[in-house]
Amino acid sequence: MERNTKIIIISSIIFIALGVILLIGFKNKYKIDDTKKIDGDVTSAILPFVEKQEDINKRLRVVEKSTKYTFDNAYVELNPYGISPLSAIIIFQTEEEAAIQVYINNKLFTTMEKSKKHTIPIYGLYENKKNVIKLVSGEKVKEYSITTAKSNIEHPIKVEVAHESLNDEIYFTEGSMISGLTGWDKEGNLRFYLTQTLKMDVEWLANGHFIIGTEQGNDLDGYKALDRYLAFVEMDYLGKVYNYYTVPYGFDFETQILSNGNIMIGGGNKPIYYDEHII
Repeated sequence: MERNTKIIIISSIIFIALGVILLIGFKNKYKIDDTKKIDGDVTSAILPFVEKQEDINKRLRVVEKSTKYTFDNAYVELNPYGISPLSAIIIFQTEEEAAIQVYINNKLFTTMEKSKKHTIPIYGLYENKKNVIKLVSGEKVKEYSITTAKSNIEHPIKVEVAHESLNDEIYFTEGSMISGLTGWDKEGNLRFYLTQTLKMDVEWLANGHFIIGTEQGNDLDGYKALDRYLAFVEMDYLGKVYNYYTVPYGFDFETQILSNGNIMIGGGNKPIYYDEHII
């Protein structure tokens, strides 16, 4: 799938107090698929929304196999994973293999490769608006409308200078303590946000997914999960989780993807809070 929408990442300033950078080892890594349920030891950060994804994946897999959803009668669902309100999914089948051009509000979003089965992820919708999704396959054209709700983001982006050279790109602010991960266009319109508590440093992967921390989990040694992050997940813009990592004693602030594919993260060998190192 070729994506015409470019993604530009705005890196936030990361502060690591009293940090010494070494290399971390993770306690657990869980790979998410449609058939494997998440489990782990009682002290790891078990995410309820990850566990729910097993049922969501099964339901969508049934839809993908159904022949009743066609180009002119597609399955359309806003926010299928329940945590990414400005995303959607469109599913249908065609009798012959066909490439599908996808437009969001008359702007080309992506072109799907030829196939008989079509599962199209949609992201970058406008909040509090009736968004028009146009599908084009040869001479055939079909439009679907997806209406989104108003967000609860408390600190919107104010645009001081708009650059005419910029296209319909999405600028991501990394996971702040106030708003979490958000994405904005050049006019300051909100185009992406998450409702799940996922914050801290965000790193984008070569496969188009990203990793982000979660503060959910049980206390360790009397240390509240709210004070540090016990796990991080690899997910896409629909909110679908692919991999899940737990860190035995939590981590704060900084995550880096190394050239060899390893992940470096600010943590330690005991519960931490503003006294960090990486092991």
